[in-house]
Amino acid sequence: MKKKDIILIIGGGGMAGVFSSGVLKSLEKDKICSRIYSVYAVSVGACTGARFIAKESQLAGQTFWTRFNNNKFIRDNFVQYFFQILKRRKNPKQKVDDAVDFDYFTQIVLHSEDKIDFEKLIKSPIPFYVKVFNINKKIHQYLLIENPHAYEKIIASASLTPLTSNPIAINSNKLFDGDTIPSDDLEEEIIQKNKDKIIIKINNHSYSFWDYFNISSPFIIYTLIRNMYDPSISNIYFKSFFKKIWLRKRFDKYKNVFSVTNNTPLSTFCKDEKILKKVYTEGLKSGEDLIRYI
Repeated sequence: MKKKDIILIIGGGGMAGVFSSGVLKSLEKDKICSRIYSVYAVSVGACTGARFIAKESQLAGQTFWTRFNNNKFIRDNFVQYFFQILKRRKNPKQKVDDAVDFDYFTQIVLHSEDKIDFEKLIKSPIPFYVKVFNINKKIHQYLLIENPHAYEKIIASASLTPLTSNPIAINSNKLFDGDTIPSDDLEEEIIQKNKDKIIIKINNHSYSFWDYFNISSPFIIYTLIRNMYDPSISNIYFKSFFKKIWLRKRFDKYKNVFSVTNNTPLSTFCKDEKILKKVYTEGLKSGEDLIRYI
């Protein structure tokens, strides 16, 4: 009997993405890739998903504790950045030092010895889509990774807005991280259209209590978005945030959906190598458990 095709939906979560890299490494080791029908990813998931398709999941995990758990990437200037954004609202010439050095990020994923193999990614028979928020249209979109603009789409999806101050422009559209404004509407559409397939939903959750009091808190994100873009976008964020909380169990009714989530609490900006490796190991175990059921 032919086994069902599989669709992967990979979530965001900053440094919590180390969990998805572990899950994907286990799936990559098993002969499961031949059953992958398509992959949908957002934010850090756009990077771990790209690594998976390029068969680089081991490298994806390692970069979290060898490349990104440092002050070059995650700066300790959150308060300064917040007030710079507020000032720029009144003075467009205000200099802004982003809370996350996105130039460092792009250097790693595009140009370093640990770069993503875009040639393998583009040539893969597996369709790969990344989620962005289109500022011009004020909607979420999934973009197919293909030339031209393949790497720009991944960079836009993983841009860590609003901790980076400039959106990514592609074909006159301004795009930012598709996980900044929380919404599962597109994901539910994908699930409803593919009830004949197995859906693996990988959630990279940041459970840290501290996250509600630092620059990644919902109030801070709302304030930043309101001062960076058209105020209507901050209203979309407000409504989407509470809708996602209200419908947090919306996927429980689908019997073909397998959701996995990390157990160990960690911050979106975790730099602790020990914790990152622990969560990666949790991902490996979750992936191994999934293989038994699918």
